[in-house]
Amino acid sequence: YAGAPLEDRNGFRLGTLCLIDRKPRTFSSDDQKTLRDFADLVEREFQYQELGTYYAERTQALNILNDISLDSNGSVSQRIERALAIANQYLKLETAIVSNITGGVYTVLWHHERHPTSLENGITFPLEQTYCSLLAAQGSVLAINHMGRSRFSEHPCYQQFQLESYLAAPVWIDDELFGTVNFSSTIPRRPVFTETEKTFVNLLGRWIADIIQQQKHTEVLDKLVANAPGMLYQYRLWPDGHSTFPYASGGIQAIYQVTAEQFAKDASPVFERIHPDDLAVVADSIQASADRLAPWTQRYRIRWQDGSWHWVEGKARPERLPDGSVLWHGYIVDIDERHKIEEMKSQFISTVSHELRTPLTSIAGSLGLISSSSLGHLPEKSQQMVSIALRNTEQLKHLINDLLDIEKLVSGRITM
Repeated sequence: YAGAPLEDRNGFRLGTLCLIDRKPRTFSSDDQKTLRDFADLVEREFQYQELGTYYAERTQALNILNDISLDSNGSVSQRIERALAIANQYLKLETAIVSNITGGVYTVLWHHERHPTSLENGITFPLEQTYCSLLAAQGSVLAINHMGRSRFSEHPCYQQFQLESYLAAPVWIDDELFGTVNFSSTIPRRPVFTETEKTFVNLLGRWIADIIQQQKHTEVLDKLVANAPGMLYQYRLWPDGHSTFPYASGGIQAIYQVTAEQFAKDASPVFERIHPDDLAVVADSIQASADRLAPWTQRYRIRWQDGSWHWVEGKARPERLPDGSVLWHGYIVDIDERHKIEEMKSQFISTVSHELRTPLTSIAGSLGLISSSSLGHLPEKSQQMVSIALRNTEQLKHLINDLLDIEKLVSGRITM
């Protein structure tokens, strides 16, 4: 007999490569080295086969995760439930759950069962009665192949549900334990959970955390946008001249009486609602902002719901994109009431200023005649009082002229 031990790539003993014969013989040191060389060849073949299986398993897991991450159809709930169904099939387990852990309460947010039972989304359990209490204490991937033979066989969850196998990963959001993604079955795991399967569940948990976090951020943004006055938007001008609204808040309905989806591919109908006298000014201001990448600010009139013309104001900041198009981020608000008030104020100032200047001119002229002694000599004290009145009259005239100049400046009627 001559034998050489065989080991796998991790050093675990697999067996031997042995030679057996009924005839006695001796083995030289060269014979022993040759046998060892043959044993090394056999070990390498085992290791290649083992690595091939390992990499095939890893590739399958990564392909499944890739398919899950590229699935963007439907709501967050639909995407997660489809992911749980795919993962359940890959792991060959019975139940998949995404849970939320708040305090000592475990809540089923989404689930998939290969054999439906009474489990429902939204159902809650005390955390200590679930296997997730073990994961929460550990804080990392937890795999149990046969619960009945493990040190957790007295756990309340096992006593109640008789779940023999369990594989779970934590779902971390903003460095806090949000919950878990876990898979379980009433049948012991044979063969045991592999490192690839553990990695798969861990990466799936990270993906779930990402889309839950995105959903939370979107909900916060939607609430802020819903309470913002007017419409928030992105306006994109392409190199070929066509334009789109890649994003517009719900306020676009009130401003332009359209939905955001209608102008996501073509923004030209928006310009049809602008007053003909303002259309060229708006178009020129957009082009000037694009050429200089300067902030865009414009007031103009649009046709309102009742058919009347309504004043709005828009402000936005542009940025140049790699393809040569320009993207503005800004807002448009209804300023019709404010515009009317400003016009009333301007008209009031203009009217009052003109009405004040006429009598004030007469008063100033009269005081000037009295002060010049054209109507007779005045006592010294009377002369002082008239001079004071005349100076203040001139100051009032200057203030009124300033008001009229400001009114002309605002309306664009002043020549510098």
